[in-house]
Amino acid sequence: MTYLPYYQRMEVAEPVTWYLLGSCFGDGSWGDALITATMPLYLTGDSYDEDTGYGTVSWTGYLPAGSTFKLRGSLTDNWHTQIGQGASFGSFTINDDLSANISPIENGIYNLTIDTKAVANGDDNGISITKIDDVPAYGRLYLNGSFNNWGDGIALSPVHTMVGANNHDWYAHVHLPAASEVKFQADGWAMEIGTKYEETPSCKSGYYGVGVKSGGGNISIKSEADYLVIVNDITGAFRFIKE
Repeated sequence: MTYLPYYQRMEVAEPVTWYLLGSCFGDGSWGDALITATMPLYLTGDSYDEDTGYGTVSWTGYLPAGSTFKLRGSLTDNWHTQIGQGASFGSFTINDDLSANISPIENGIYNLTIDTKAVANGDDNGISITKIDDVPAYGRLYLNGSFNNWGDGIALSPVHTMVGANNHDWYAHVHLPAASEVKFQADGWAMEIGTKYEETPSCKSGYYGVGVKSGGGNISIKSEADYLVIVNDITGAFRFIKE
């Protein structure tokens, strides 16, 4: 008798993510309240490993000089999984309870990217932070779509509300019916965020993707649900998380 190994995935794994918190995120309280104190990174690869959940997550936004923050791999493990600063800004330490807070030495817009598989294996080369060019700031972002016949949009709230914040992340709690088509916009559609995908990427907890600014297709939401909606006005990255 000959045996042949066989594997069949029973369900798609949830994407592995990391969370930002500190003096420069949310309300600056270092608390674990999602969005108002703790910012989840965006899943920014066009896809991820649906067997393991590993992929690429990132965040792009403003960091003040001298601010302090860390990353957590879970909000319920008492800081067992964390990323802190290594010998200097730009180097990192993984899962070290005594690691220093991460602290930029100059104001600016930064991109922080994590390869979640590399980090799970203890490889700090899977983490990078890069200063990029300054970008426009917006006073308000809106979610518009078929749910209200593309009328007056839902005003999103800024994620980062601490003193000195230069906010580029926005959120809202919304109920969307099945087959909703939506976009984000600011300044009377002078800036809009659509999608580059023919079909919006999805996972069990909702939808994700990297949008196209000033163009792109409608973002398609198939399932009726209450959603926590998060979007970044620099990269166009978005998450629709079922609540």
